[in-house]
Parts: sequence; C-alpha cells; structure tokens
Amino acid sequence: MRSDKVEITEIDFFPVKPHKGLVCFVSFTFNNQIRINDVALITRPQGGYRLSYPLRQLKNGKSVQSAYPINTITGKAIEEVILQAYVNYLSKFGIKEII
Repeated sequence: MRSDKVEITEIDFFPVKPHKGLVCFVSFTFNNQIRINDVALITRPQGGYRLSYPLRQLKNGKSVQSAYPINTITGKAIEEVILQAYVNYLSKFGIKEII
C-alpha cells in the first residue's frame, strides 16, 4: 500500500536548556500509523530551524539513524508541519518566534 499523503498529528514538544542550537525534542505520529520520538529541533546558523532524527550508538561504535524520512519531499512536509506547530506552541506562552 503506497500513499503520498503525509499526515502529522499528536505533536509534543519537550523543551531543553538550549545547547549548540538544540531547542527541544519533538515526538509525533506519522500517518496515524507510527510514533516517532526524540526528533531534535535545532536552529540553523542562517536562521530558522531544522529537524535532526534520532541516532543509535552501536556496540562497535558506529551510529545509525533509527528513524528518518526516506525522501526530501516527505522530510520537507514533516518539517513544515512541525515548525508551524512549534510557532503555535510558543504562542501559548506569549513568545513570538520568527522562522
């Protein structure tokens, strides 16, 4: 079954003390089928934000991504929804963030 529809729901933000661009962690549900946890929301040096998907450290020292979009279109669609939700999240606290 293939679907090009991207639906992101149940978005949760977990703020952290900012460090090296890290602003918070995000969890969300993708297409009502899979939950993605521990995605980092990171500031871009030129302004705005990007998402960084979780890595797992293997016993041999290598790192592998445990979840990530498999193409640019899906990645951009997820990023747009998450960033808009982040702006809405900040507005609940009276914070205006330009992305």
